[in-house]
Amino acid sequence: MSDVGKKEKKDSDLELESARLCHVTLVKATFVKNQVRLLYAILNAVIFGSLAFYAFYQGTRGLAEATTDKLSAIMLMHFGLLKDLGL
Repeated sequence: MSDVGKKEKKDSDLELESARLCHVTLVKATFVKNQVRLLYAILNAVIFGSLAFYAFYQGTRGLAEATTDKLSAIMLMHFGLLKDLGL
């Protein structure tokens, strides 16, 4: 084999080795990237789920408080009228 043929074969072997190493590195990097994305998605779900639950809780609490205040006002008004009527 001539020197040119040996050099081309060596270059070809280096290219194949480089391509194989890049593929392995790419697969590992993709796996890590997917793990980070999954962790980020779980973290987002926990945070936004907690915020949604807290908002629901505060809304329910506010509604209950408003209803209780309104019922108290109605009862006071009702008993006040009964008292005024002498009943």
